[in-house]
Amino acid sequence: MMPVREVNYLTLVDLLQNRARQQPDQITDIFLKDGEIKEESITYQELDHQAKAIASQLSSLQSNNAPVILIYPYDRSI
Repeated sequence: MMPVREVNYLTLVDLLQNRARQQPDQITDIFLKDGEIKEESITYQELDHQAKAIASQLSSLQSNNAPVILIYPYDRSI
């Protein structure tokens, strides 16, 4: 059994940004074709860049900084 580590992240975003700094080349997700064959993968750094790009676009569309929720099917090309 692995030892329990104290986690000091308030949000998932905090955790992922830290991983992007500490382990930029570590693969975070693997995308499978037909649920079986490895088609693509993404590192923490790539995920961080993509998330920041989406956040920037959303920020430019909304001026009052109110929270938003995004619900959409995952598409690797976003």
